[in-house]
Amino acid sequence: MSSSSAAAVDCADVDVSAGEDFYTGGPVNCTQCHGTYNGMVFPGPVRPIDPNDLTETTHAELAQYLDAKMAGGFNMGACADAACSNRAVEMAKYINKYSNDTNWCNTDTGMSSSSAPTGDGEFVDLYAINAGGKAITLQDGTEFTADFYSNAGNTGALTDLFNIEGVAQQDLDLYRTERWGEFTYDFPVKDGTYDVKLYVMEGWFGPQNAGNRVFDVTAEGQNIATDVDPLVKTGHDKPFVIEAQNIQVTDGKLSLDFTASVDAASIRAIVVRGLEGNKAPYEADTGTVGTAAVPDDCSGDSQVTANDFVLFDGSQVGAVAGKTLGLHGNWVLQEVWDANAKLETENAASGKAIAYSNAGIFTGFKFVAPSDMTGTASAFKFSGADIYIDYETNNAPGNLPTFGFRVNYEGEANPNGSGAASTAKWMVDSNNQEPYSANSKGCSLIQLKAPLNWNWDAPGHMGNKLIWEMKNGWSNSDKIRIRRIVFKDFEYKM
Repeated sequence: MSSSSAAAVDCADVDVSAGEDFYTGGPVNCTQCHGTYNGMVFPGPVRPIDPNDLTETTHAELAQYLDAKMAGGFNMGACADAACSNRAVEMAKYINKYSNDTNWCNTDTGMSSSSAPTGDGEFVDLYAINAGGKAITLQDGTEFTADFYSNAGNTGALTDLFNIEGVAQQDLDLYRTERWGEFTYDFPVKDGTYDVKLYVMEGWFGPQNAGNRVFDVTAEGQNIATDVDPLVKTGHDKPFVIEAQNIQVTDGKLSLDFTASVDAASIRAIVVRGLEGNKAPYEADTGTVGTAAVPDDCSGDSQVTANDFVLFDGSQVGAVAGKTLGLHGNWVLQEVWDANAKLETENAASGKAIAYSNAGIFTGFKFVAPSDMTGTASAFKFSGADIYIDYETNNAPGNLPTFGFRVNYEGEANPNGSGAASTAKWMVDSNNQEPYSANSKGCSLIQLKAPLNWNWDAPGHMGNKLIWEMKNGWSNSDKIRIRRIVFKDFEYKM
């Protein structure tokens, strides 16, 4: 939640909504002791506050007084470190707004603020993500989106976290989930200067296990946190925030790298702050394209351009686990209908192949896009797909098993339903036909086009997953291998 600068020229224009939210809610809820402003004072019941008769006579003094009280004076664990300073500045704005002093906001608090201006404008939250978790809204109104923009690492969740001293029950989900391991976050931004907040908490190792987790964090290649041991810093189940300011970005993305010297790095949430309007469009991770789009033993020529997304290129992108295979760009491939089906990777003449077998006719698997910032599969569009396949089958060339590739609308309620579902669209071959097959059992190229008469840009009409379905001529003794998949002219909707 943003507010206007503490150094605004006209104090009447200062936005005090953040301070009001902190005052009336949050972990302290000041109204319990000081009441709600009645047009003259905050009347109590414990102690009235008169904005025109404060012991702390300046805006700076009031902010510093509140900072000290929230950190310890109230004995409530309302906040810690920079979080107290941020809330104190905002609450001081809210109280001073009702004073007769028309110049209060030009008094520099000398403290950090969630809306501190930098450069030619005001810093706001550009990204706030709940690492490893879903979208949530904190009690103070701060909105965190679902985990996104990560590369590598694992996600985990605590099932026995029921209380954290000083943290509202509504906010616990921010600390229940994490991303751990060695991983990177790449936030799309315009070139400029940014601040970062990293929310950390040790919830796995017990209080006596200091030294069992030690990690470093770099931003744009520069160290911003070294030898972080959460148990040494605060203890078990005790969150803290690491802040870094003035991070310079010159390549269109703010990259945070997490590496560990002991066990694994761990992060609960991340906030990136910068000038409003400095978020940049998300671009697909094209994975490892390599030097050629054609596997060595395959026929057919497919040219990969800068606008294409290489979903699978023959490399072992992720392990097969529970019939789920990780692909480039955090996509996953999952078996859908047949519990007996085999979905696995095999060595091929050039790299790996995705193999599907031991499954009945009209079965298949789905390709699922990574979750977007709301926690649902990202919406996307493309002009077509270049796919290399080969077969193991008793069918003769010219009569090989066919398959269909269909795209599902974003938000489709039943993506695993019948291929005739009204919200599913079949891709077509060069003859505008579906289903399709190769002409030989050996590896060859099939070029597909986006579904006919589909207006991608109509509301709700972008895709969010694809279904591969085996059709005519297929039997459970057949095997199909996917050697490479390239989405043409691919882009996400963000």
